[in-house]
Amino acid sequence: MTSPPADRLGILVLGLALIAAGLFAFGLGAAVHWAAGIFMVSRLVRRVSGTRPGRRMDALTGMISYAALFLGIAVGLWRSGVGGWTIALAVVVALAIALDTALRLRSEAVRRDAPPSRLRLAPFGLEDGVYLIGPIVWLGGLFPFFVVCCLRTLLFFTVRVSIHVFQS
Repeated sequence: MTSPPADRLGILVLGLALIAAGLFAFGLGAAVHWAAGIFMVSRLVRRVSGTRPGRRMDALTGMISYAALFLGIAVGLWRSGVGGWTIALAVVVALAIALDTALRLRSEAVRRDAPPSRLRLAPFGLEDGVYLIGPIVWLGGLFPFFVVCCLRTLLFFTVRVSIHVFQS
């Protein structure tokens, strides 16, 4: 039995994201630049793959990809001397991503009017900002990108949980 093309593309997306996370964890020179490019490609492949946001495979590959991204960047920053707090922050963010994914999948299974899996502002989704990882990293902004994205992710998680609690 073969898996549908969307599932194979999901595995490709996940593989690319994990390679990028590993390169970010290496944390030195060109590896970080390659990591940013590879992660951008993984997101682009996911976007054009035709998978519907909210599908279980899409949700799980996204969860693992983003958690690995934050953890990989944190390890790389720690290795370059920024401090162990980056790893602690990334672990908290990874847990928030996992809980948010579980909450979203549960909401979509229980309700037909579940909140959208991705927040949108005009034609852009909140997640679309990750495409800026390449230019930001290539211009030397990995540390601010990491901090801003961690805070944004925690804020998004807080909003999602608040919406869920008040709708229940």
